[in-house]
Amino acid sequence: MNNPNEEHLEVVYQILLYLKMTPGKGLYLRKGTNEGIEVYSNVDSTRPIQDKRSTTYYYTYAWGNFVTWQSKKQSIVESSVEARFKALVQGIYEEIWLKRLLEELRIEVDRVMSVCCDNLATINIAKNLVHHDRAKHVE
Repeated sequence: MNNPNEEHLEVVYQILLYLKMTPGKGLYLRKGTNEGIEVYSNVDSTRPIQDKRSTTYYYTYAWGNFVTWQSKKQSIVESSVEARFKALVQGIYEEIWLKRLLEELRIEVDRVMSVCCDNLATINIAKNLVHHDRAKHVE
């Protein structure tokens, strides 16, 4: 960390307190067959008619171990493709952050990081950032 401050110290104290209060508990990571970092992103399309906002989510694996996730209800109504693209981008941000964290801990990530998305339109927009007629609003 370049500039640690009081907030960082407080977080460290909270972690230490948690570890002290939960003896015998632990987090066990094993080296899996999948090497490197993988991110999966998607959008929950099962929402009530009254609420048209999407819930986006992503989760990450490092060497086959589940390490982070996030689920977030969007603040505005978006098209399905736009919501999926935003979830994909947030997953990529998380993947970059995790890679930098591992590098700071001197753990090398040899394999190319992978991002998985099950929506062809989102994948096409990510591969070709040229504006398409139906996706002009996606930033």
